[in-house]
Amino acid sequence: MPAWVWQPKKRPRICLTLGTVLPRLGPGGVAETVIPLLHALARLDVEVVVAAEDEVVAGRPPRPAVATHVGRLPLSHVLRACDVAVHHGGQGTSLTALGVARPSWCCRRSTTSWTTPRPSCRRAPA
Repeated sequence: MPAWVWQPKKRPRICLTLGTVLPRLGPGGVAETVIPLLHALARLDVEVVVAAEDEVVAGRPPRPAVATHVGRLPLSHVLRACDVAVHHGGQGTSLTALGVARPSWCCRRSTTSWTTPRPSCRRAPA
């Protein structure tokens, strides 16, 4: 595990991930949603970690400076080092976030397009 996972944060940290399957299905609106979302998050005083495989990130548009690509790491460790998960709403990511008591903001995908992100839970369990 990289050292940043265990070190104290200087600002709130957001984990952005779309799981392992969805990004491999082709563009299908992923970049059209993720890149504007990253730019919107960049306007906040936060750190953003992008948890995605190297092959998936290669060839995508550049990320804002506040977004750090961390590659594929155990999501449970990454989420423990973050304050919130922004993700695709897949069961693995959703349950991992719940398991480590982190709130989630889901960007659900319909059959034809991405929908507006929405919270999947209002606060982490106590």
